[in-house]
Parts: sequence; C-alpha cells; structure tokens
Amino acid sequence: MEQAKVTICKQYFIDWASVGGYEKFIEDYKNAPDYEQRRFLVDSVMLQKNPEWIQARKGHITASNIKDFLTKGRAKNDLFGKGAQKVIRKYMAELLGWEEQDQKFSELFHVKRGLVFERRARELFKKETGLEIRTDIGFVSREINGIKFGCSPDGYILGEDTIQAYAEIKGFELQGFLEALEELASPDMQAQMQGQMMIADCPRCYAIWYCAELDKIVYLKYTRGLSFRKEIEDRIPLAIEYMKKIEVALKYTDLTDKIMKEEID
Repeated sequence: MEQAKVTICKQYFIDWASVGGYEKFIEDYKNAPDYEQRRFLVDSVMLQKNPEWIQARKGHITASNIKDFLTKGRAKNDLFGKGAQKVIRKYMAELLGWEEQDQKFSELFHVKRGLVFERRARELFKKETGLEIRTDIGFVSREINGIKFGCSPDGYILGEDTIQAYAEIKGFELQGFLEALEELASPDMQAQMQGQMMIADCPRCYAIWYCAELDKIVYLKYTRGLSFRKEIEDRIPLAIEYMKKIEVALKYTDLTDKIMKEEID
C-alpha cells in the first residue's frame, strides 16, 4: 500500500482575544438571550485559514467529496455520474494551478460556528470517554493508482505507539441538531468516514456532533471496512477516462480560433 504523507500544521487560526478569550466566549454564548445575539458572538470571532494547509490540500480528492466521487448516473450503464464529474473537474482545476473556488470560512457561518466550538466538543468528548483528541495533524495525503486523495481530520486519538482513531467534529444550532442526528449514520457520512480511514490507513474514526445551546455532544464510532478501498479503485479508471476527455477538450480553443478565422476570411 502507498505510504500516506502527513502534513503537520494548523488548519486555521482562531483569535480568541477578539472576543475576550475562549472561556468568556463560551460563557457569553450560554447567556445570550436569542439567536441573533448568539450569531453576533460567533461572527465576532476572528478566524483565518492557514496558507500551509490550503497548499497541502490542493490537487486532492478530499474525504468530504468521496460520496460524490462514488455517484453513478441515472442511466443504467452510466457508472460515472454528475457528482463524480464535478469532483474530477475541481481536482483537475487544482492540478492546473487554478484558484480554489471555496468561500472563506468567515463567509460560511455554519462552518465557522463548527470550527469555533471544536475545542468545547473535544473537552466534552474527553470528559465522557477519557480519550484525548489531539489536533496537530493538518492534512493526510495518499496516492491510489495515480489519483491523489486527502483528508483534513479535526483531530486524532493516539494509542500506545500509533494513531488508533481520527475524529470528525461538527457543531450545530439547536434548530438543526435533531436533523443532524439523522446525518450521523447516513450513507454520505459513512462514505466520508470510510474515505478518511482509507486515506489515513486507520482502523477507526469518531464522528462527533456538538450543540452549543445544549452544551452536549453525541458521537458514533466507525470501523474501517477494507472492501471500501476496492470500491474506490474500481472507479479510478472511470475518473482517468473522464480526465482524458477534459484534456482533449482543453485543446479545442486553438482549433476553434482557426475555424472562426477561416469563416471570417
């Protein structure tokens, strides 16, 4: 099996001083009278992506996109659906050095809220399980049959001499928490967790959901299914075939210019 490449870096930086410190922020959030005030508090936290992490993850199909990579088309013999095509187009764009189109975390409130509350979720997880989640791994990369896959674990649990589990942590508002509980064991989440374990060559992964209004976590432990890698490997030839079609299409410009010029002449 190909060796995984691990990038040790922070994924993002949080300036807790911008809200008077972490403990004060948690206390203020608990005492906030309504949704608007809670949202204001989250928006007030200054948050920035780490350029080193951004660079490390470019040119990879990430674990969060594995579910789309596995999609099939509606036609009976269409094994490579629109979701998979979209993943490959993004993958190729990054390989070509084009700018990533993702919005900044600060522009995505629900993502920012989840990041802000990761620390509290880790605290509650340790209190309930005795397991400490460490956070110094920023990105894990593995090449499989010519395609690069990667994951950005929110943390990991260290055993005696090796990593025994990775962690995926998400934060939800009270209004969406019950709906999020259904997603915890959904096929999409299963694909993401299996993808993360495959990329990192790790036997287990915890999905941890946190609700700040309840100050409560729920979590589910996933165990690696070894057949999942074969499912990915079976789709790689389809991905490479689609990439070749895009490469051919990229050459159309010169031909089109020539035809247009001839028509004008």
